[in-house]
Amino acid sequence: MIKPPARSVLKKPAKDRDKSSRRHPRYMFLAAAEVTELTSGDSFAARTSELSLGGCRVHTLREIPEGVNLKIRLCRDDHFLEVTAKVVYSQSIAGTGLAFVQLTQQQQSVLEEWLAGLTTPRSAADRTKS
Repeated sequence: MIKPPARSVLKKPAKDRDKSSRRHPRYMFLAAAEVTELTSGDSFAARTSELSLGGCRVHTLREIPEGVNLKIRLCRDDHFLEVTAKVVYSQSIAGTGLAFVQLTQQQQSVLEEWLAGLTTPRSAADRTKS
C-alpha cells in the first residue's frame, strides 16, 4: 500500500484541523484593527474575533491571499499592539487567520496581559457556531 506524502496533512484547510494541533489556545477577542500589506502599503480596517499568543483571526471587507505579510495594529481599551503577521488562511465567511512573526518581549507582554483578562479558550465546537 502506498502512503500519501506527508505534506498532504499540512494542506488541510484550517476548519479541518483539530484544536490539539494548535500551539496556543484561542480566546474570543473583539477589537478594532488596522491592517497594512507590507508589499503594497495598502491599509484597511478590520476587526478581530479570536486571539492567541501565536496569532489572531480578523474579518475584513477584502480577501487577503495566503502567504501575504502584514502589519496589524490592534486597539482595545486604550491599549495598542502593533505586530508583523503572515496570512495562514483566508476564508470569506470564516475570516483570515494570521500568525504573528517574531514578537518582541514587550509585544508578548501586552498579549499575555490581554489574554489573562479573558475567560476560557474557545473550543472547535464554539468556533463553528459563530
